[in-house]
Amino acid sequence: MQEKKDKSNFARYGFIRGMETLWMGKAEQKGSRCRQVCMTSPDWASPFGTFQVYSVQGVSQGVVDGTLHTSPPELLFDADFADYQAAEKKFSELAAQSQKEGFDPLTMQDWIDFQIAVQRAALGAGQKPI
Repeated sequence: MQEKKDKSNFARYGFIRGMETLWMGKAEQKGSRCRQVCMTSPDWASPFGTFQVYSVQGVSQGVVDGTLHTSPPELLFDADFADYQAAEKKFSELAAQSQKEGFDPLTMQDWIDFQIAVQRAALGAGQKPI
């Protein structure tokens, strides 16, 4: 594992090999926290090469005019790994640790509830339904 000095809140590599989105609270509620754990690589399907694992966290500012507003993401972890197994192990550890801290994986029902909240906020702001 090589921890990066030039840390960025964004993926360095173009292919997402894994992503877990977790929430503590509901996305549409101000103050709810979101955490994402991601694994990327420069190669689409190869188990060889470099794999980046990173985790970011932000805070919901609620739904305004039909869109979700959040704080800028805070980088929690960012490192490159020389093999897939080591990267996948760290990815799984970060996701599991997030759940131990009270974050819940995003479910389809969470997504549906969020879309309903966005529609209501858009209608309240005078926008036409989507």
